[in-house]
Amino acid sequence: MSKQDVRILLVEDNPGDARLIGEALSESTKIRAKLSRVDSIKALKEAYSTDKFDIIILDLSLPDASGLETVRKTHELAPATAIVVLTGHIDSELAFKAVQEGAQDYLIKGNVDFRVLERVILYALERNQTRLRIGSLSKQLEMALVELDYELEVSRTILHKIVHSDIPENLQDRIGLYYSFGSHKIGGDLYYIKSIGDDHFFVVADGTGHSVHAAILSIMFKLSLKHQFSHYRHPKDFIQSINEELQPFFLENMFCTAFCAMYSEKEGKLYFSCAGHPAQYVLKKDSNELIHMKNGGIPVGITLDHEYEEDMVEVAKGDKLILFTDGIYECFNNCGEKFGEETMSKLLMENKHLSSQELKDLLVQEIELFSQKACSNGFSHKDDAILIVFEL
Repeated sequence: MSKQDVRILLVEDNPGDARLIGEALSESTKIRAKLSRVDSIKALKEAYSTDKFDIIILDLSLPDASGLETVRKTHELAPATAIVVLTGHIDSELAFKAVQEGAQDYLIKGNVDFRVLERVILYALERNQTRLRIGSLSKQLEMALVELDYELEVSRTILHKIVHSDIPENLQDRIGLYYSFGSHKIGGDLYYIKSIGDDHFFVVADGTGHSVHAAILSIMFKLSLKHQFSHYRHPKDFIQSINEELQPFFLENMFCTAFCAMYSEKEGKLYFSCAGHPAQYVLKKDSNELIHMKNGGIPVGITLDHEYEEDMVEVAKGDKLILFTDGIYECFNNCGEKFGEETMSKLLMENKHLSSQELKDLLVQEIELFSQKACSNGFSHKDDAILIVFEL
């Protein structure tokens, strides 16, 4: 059987104990030891300035260091080298603590024959190699995460420029708008607001999933929406044309929910079409009523064989249009409790007298307070979210 070459530095101030280690190594059938010896931490430092070693066998009681301090100082001087500590019978607990401080194994003085010594040395070398590999992988992972975080930040900036929609000047004092990527750098929620004369168009949409692929879906939807806008005036036609354009490019289990509304000030009517999106609201000013708007449309991207529906709600001046993505009411606190549609509806009804901006601010504040509630289980999640409050 071939022997493994091992460069060993013995740090031991007792000549008798050092001689026993040397004799045991000479009997090994598995290790060809190149043994050097020093008697202090200071001498260890000098030895490492001129040579390198595979393993250090370290006495825990030296003239210039003792106990766990010995291990810490040695690890600082030789961070990549395996360490095996030497201790007496009465200090076995100290040996366990030394392993916790970074040593790979320990030996009890007086119980060191060549079989025990070679086993401990070979196992310590293997454990140390594993430690170094894990450390290297951890550094690589840390660098990759830093790079990924940078890439996500750049992507977030680009995404925001694409999906962000300027509010028409004639509507700015009537709209409260909130947009958030939630727990992710980028997300799949988007909105679009456009005015043509007395007709005002609103779209909110939500790409499936989170992060990168959801962002790609939202970008595709937004670009298709801007492309199709000049050809259609009614929500149903918008949704239908966008689905026909995008569906062939969506992979399985990829889709967007969407809600499209057109408010005609002249007619006092709100036309809408829904593509699998949560019901949106009209908050009536002069009655205790919160109208839920939803029809039978399925999400965009599922199939080409679907005819979208369009419905109409009669509205009055001062009513409010409430548009949102599910991240608004599906936010969770640290206990895993959901904010919920019921809570959101109650807040809207109780505060319908507020302006659009004030009502938006109140909802966002309540959601933030709710999501910050802390419980012992540490549950935490916050989705992408859009909230639009528009006074008709």
